[in-house]
Amino acid sequence: EGEGKVRINGATISETEGETANFNLSGSLFEWVSGTITGEGGLTNTGTFNIVDGRTKNLRTILNNTGTIIQYGGTTLPGSNGGSSNTGSINNSGTFRKSGEGTASVNVAFNNNGGTIDAEQGILRLNGGGTNTGGNYTASEGGFIDYASGTHTFSGTYAGEGEGKVRINGATISETEG
Repeated sequence: EGEGKVRINGATISETEGETANFNLSGSLFEWVSGTITGEGGLTNTGTFNIVDGRTKNLRTILNNTGTIIQYGGTTLPGSNGGSSNTGSINNSGTFRKSGEGTASVNVAFNNNGGTIDAEQGILRLNGGGTNTGGNYTASEGGFIDYASGTHTFSGTYAGEGEGKVRINGATISETEG
C-alpha cells in the first residue's frame, strides 16, 4: 500500500457502451481533479471518490454512489464551461460529504435515494434539481446544505443531526403525490 494517488486530471474517462464501471478505491487514493466522465452505462462508486481542486469537471453520465463521495470546498461539479454539455446526474444511496472551507456546488441533478448528505464545513450548494426519496442530513457547526436552485422533489422520511443548517435558498421544493 503506497502513498500515491489515482487521478483523473484532464483526461476523459468513458465506460464501454452497455456496461457499468465500478470504482471501489479506499481513502484518499482516488481524486477527480479535472476532466470528463462520460458513457452510456454509468459509473458506480462503492469506495471513496474524492472531488478536489477548482478546475473544470464534466459529468456526462450517471454517477451512482453507494460508497462515499467527498467534495471539497472551492469545487464545482461539473465546472461551468458553457453548461449544456453536462447532462449527467448523481444518484446517492451512500454518503455525499462536503469537506473543507468554502463552497462546493453540484450543478447536475442530485437524486438522494435514502443516502446521507453531510456538510462538515462550509456550504454544499445543490443547484441542479433532483428527486429525493428519503435520507439523512448531517451538518456540523459552520456547515450548510443549500438547495440553491433547480426543482427538488421530495417523498419519504428524512432525519438530521448536527449544529449546522439545511436551507432552502432559492430552489423550488415540491412533494411527490401519494
